[in-house]
Amino acid sequence: MVFNQQIKDKRINTLKSFIFSTDNDRGGVMLCDIETLEDAVVYLNKRFPGIVKIEMGNNFWTLEKGFDVPTKKMADNSTQCL
Repeated sequence: MVFNQQIKDKRINTLKSFIFSTDNDRGGVMLCDIETLEDAVVYLNKRFPGIVKIEMGNNFWTLEKGFDVPTKKMADNSTQCL
């Protein structure tokens, strides 16, 4: 029994979450062992009709614009905080 619990605990630690929405204002959260946003886009588009947006953390894919990975803004060194 302890061995089975260790397997379950290990799997839970490797799961990723993806938030998705569809063109008819439906959607949800997919918790799975898919590792990348790109793979999640392929899977969700096969699984559900009308996917328009999928998010993984700060990265997202939209039907309209494709993949978008936000760039981190550098701090303005000319401004000093006290």
